[in-house]
Amino acid sequence: MRIPLLALVAVLAACTVEPARLQGSAQLAVGQIGYAAPVLDKARRDFLGPGGGFPGGTGGDVPVTSGGGGAALVGLMAVRSHPLTPDLTLQSGTYAELGATTARLPQGLGVFTDAARVRMWAAGLGGDVRVQRTVVTAAGRQLSYGLGLGLTRTMALVDIQSALIDRQSRVWLTQTYATMTLRYQPRRGPDLAADLRLFNTGDTELRLGLAQRW
Repeated sequence: MRIPLLALVAVLAACTVEPARLQGSAQLAVGQIGYAAPVLDKARRDFLGPGGGFPGGTGGDVPVTSGGGGAALVGLMAVRSHPLTPDLTLQSGTYAELGATTARLPQGLGVFTDAARVRMWAAGLGGDVRVQRTVVTAAGRQLSYGLGLGLTRTMALVDIQSALIDRQSRVWLTQTYATMTLRYQPRRGPDLAADLRLFNTGDTELRLGLAQRW
């Protein structure tokens, strides 16, 4: 799925009739961000091995249980649009983003059962293709919503701290996802943005925040 998706993004970017526009965004992820669980699981395996540190390797397939936390992201995207109808467009975008998140591990990590705290700093590159419809509300403001597919490559720095652990890791992660987007354009200022992503890893992510195009 990754190669065809990237090829489609490149083709759409090359053949579109409208020039690219830049879009900046600042968002908060409600709950955990989509890369947190798989990145943490990879960091656990790098630290403790496939068996999770348990005798006989019985803990290797037990997911890491985390709670609480929050995530913040800032990003910059180049967006190209190909009009299909007066209110429907096919859009392709490539983006770079930075994120930070925290989490608690109340059950610890593997054989280290003391509660732990996790901090992650991540940089990501990605692209998506989506169909978007724009309507004008009764108040004369624009409302846009769309569906699409995307791919992201993330490099995360992970810091795990507890009474028994002081561990730092670097983890690379590639994910594909389906996305639903919603944009509301007020009379002044940036758009109000909501993005819902469903990743191939089974993780979901809801982002709420602001987006501004130039």
